[in-house]
Amino acid sequence: MNHKSRVVTFILSAVLDSPFGLDALAYSDSIEMFVDGLKVDGDPIETQRGDSIVVTWTWLGAEDWNKSHRCFD
Repeated sequence: MNHKSRVVTFILSAVLDSPFGLDALAYSDSIEMFVDGLKVDGDPIETQRGDSIVVTWTWLGAEDWNKSHRCFD
């Protein structure tokens, strides 16, 4: 029996579209993302785009979410 190991990776972004976006991140201890109740692990990358902040997570190992939603077989 041949079992292939596969890591499902999603790139998820949230845009904080506010002139207060930088202040919100500067004064917060953390920012978290959840997908259907599952916490996306890891530290996000924060980049500025005009007055907005784009917060991007790379979600490695999203197999549990993928299994329940059958996005990839």
